[in-house]
Amino acid sequence: MRGLQLKGKQPNYLEAPQIYYPLENSVESLRIQIEDMDRQKTVTPPDMEIAVRVTDETWQRISLSDWIISTGNYEVKLWRVGWSWSTTFAIASNYQVSTKLDFSKIQIQNSNHQDISLLLPIVAPNRPQFWQEELKIQGLWMFEPVIFLLSGGDENHVFSYSVQANQSGVLNLSLMSLREALPDCDRYSLDWIRSGTS
Repeated sequence: MRGLQLKGKQPNYLEAPQIYYPLENSVESLRIQIEDMDRQKTVTPPDMEIAVRVTDETWQRISLSDWIISTGNYEVKLWRVGWSWSTTFAIASNYQVSTKLDFSKIQIQNSNHQDISLLLPIVAPNRPQFWQEELKIQGLWMFEPVIFLLSGGDENHVFSYSVQANQSGVLNLSLMSLREALPDCDRYSLDWIRSGTS
């Protein structure tokens, strides 16, 4: 399963996750059932089937967002003749972001505790100083995941890195931790994406 996930032993998602099923030529459909364990009810229709579409892809994506619309603990089951699979997980916060995020509360500081623009990139006079930068972002949600996009040289060299704010909504990022992610370039750019923004 894949989705916007909080760190921890128990699978906790911030959105309805997706299942990736390995495609097989002999399988035409799968049965699926999703149980809301908190409310003790089945959220999928009775005898729900998913058609298996054999394509050039290795996996078929099955989104659970059509059936999961609220927070809680869930169990999902997939089965066909001679095979079954199930797992449990939790939705830790409503997977739909219905309001615009308030960027006015966000504050970003660099290594020298200077406020910098919410619109990265970071400007540094040389490469060593760029990698020595440490960012501190304040005003995020508690445990909010943030995706950083580090690009170098051209658009073909992009590295995606996900990190989570702490319970106070503060996130610290040392650029040195990303130093080996890309080959040496003359120019680097760092962008960031919050949950619910594009």
